[in-house]
Amino acid sequence: MQFDLQTTNLKAYLQNIEPAGFSSPLVLELSKTFTIGYSETKDKARAIYEWVRDKYPHTFDIGANEVSVTAEDVVRNGHGICYAKSQLLAALMRGVGIPAGYCYQLLILDDVSRPYPIIHALNAVYIGDKWIRLDARGNKDRVNAQFSLYEEKLAFPVRPQFGEIDYNTIYYEPNAKTMEALIRSKTAQQLLDNLPREL
Repeated sequence: MQFDLQTTNLKAYLQNIEPAGFSSPLVLELSKTFTIGYSETKDKARAIYEWVRDKYPHTFDIGANEVSVTAEDVVRNGHGICYAKSQLLAALMRGVGIPAGYCYQLLILDDVSRPYPIIHALNAVYIGDKWIRLDARGNKDRVNAQFSLYEEKLAFPVRPQFGEIDYNTIYYEPNAKTMEALIRSKTAQQLLDNLPREL
């Protein structure tokens, strides 16, 4: 996939961004733990990605009620939806000097019970001389996202025949609508109702 960048200034993808919680001491300290024992950027990136994907389940998968808004919230609460987990992944990557951004898809929430489109968040990281996309949503039955430098292995393949869209822009800050959905939702049910249906 050919990517468009929100800005060609790579330093923008290393910035601390609020209110995503990048400058939280808890998050910054956590990011340091991923530098131990790894000298290659790709190895650091894989470790961070797999940690966020597997350590912090998706809120809806475990039936949790609280809403994680920031990267720090995901660590403290132990879970988050894709919007919040993408913030944690970006924060940890940037914390060890790996440029990281945000990408989005328009997906059908549920083909049977909720057949309407919602925005799904994932990440892109810059390793070597190229961007790769990673989806830390969390694996489950029929969802098997993996770290790969050569072939995308995302959580959800887009189905254009159903109106789903794979947006090719890599943003350096989280989408305002996804942040608003997190901030204004006090419970997971409210968040489910507030998921944005367009970028």
